[in-house]
Amino acid sequence: MRNVCAATAAIVAVGLVLACSSSSPPPSCEGAACGDDRTVYVAPDGLDTQPGTREAPVATVRGALRLAAYARRARVVLAEGKYTEGAPVVWVDGVTLEGGFARATWEPGGGPSEVAGAPIALVATRLSQGGSLSNVVVRAQGSPSPEVPSVALWVSDLAEGASFRVGGGAKLLAGAGGDGAPGAPGRSAGSLDGPPGRDGKAGSVDGEIEPGEGGEGGRTAACPA
Repeated sequence: MRNVCAATAAIVAVGLVLACSSSSPPPSCEGAACGDDRTVYVAPDGLDTQPGTREAPVATVRGALRLAAYARRARVVLAEGKYTEGAPVVWVDGVTLEGGFARATWEPGGGPSEVAGAPIALVATRLSQGGSLSNVVVRAQGSPSPEVPSVALWVSDLAEGASFRVGGGAKLLAGAGGDGAPGAPGRSAGSLDGPPGRDGKAGSVDGEIEPGEGGEGGRTAACPA
């Protein structure tokens, strides 16, 4: 398994973070209204109920990838701005995601495009055609608990020969990791008794080993005549 990620914490199974998308088809367009029929356009002022054209962009990365999968569009472009995603965004096979486009003209060279994601922000797994990311800042939320890492981009289980490219201008920023779980109580394998202690020293009144000498005897004063 090949992983490309920015993380702080332990690895968890990707299957726990994959989000199911709605089975209902996204909006469609016809004729000249579609503009570039290979590209889904995304802007902060868009709506996910729109067809993802230059004139009617969608609003979220999740909505754009869903539309790309349904309409078989291989390219998603983000206008400058911030995109907040509340849950992990699952990558669509073969799609390229590019940011930094000017909102007014859809030309490159606009301001930064930032995806503010969940603790595991982007998930690209089991891809047979791969994918690519460029000119996008991906910022993962900090971990809410010890069991959840903070990962900006998770790539795993690519098919043989497939690759996921992180191109120029892309930044992957993980949040703070959660506190570690409490450690198990320490256990001793058992300790051996030490050797017996030596006998104590002989006791004495003055604290010396040898007893002290007694004082001289007293003298009796002569009795008066």
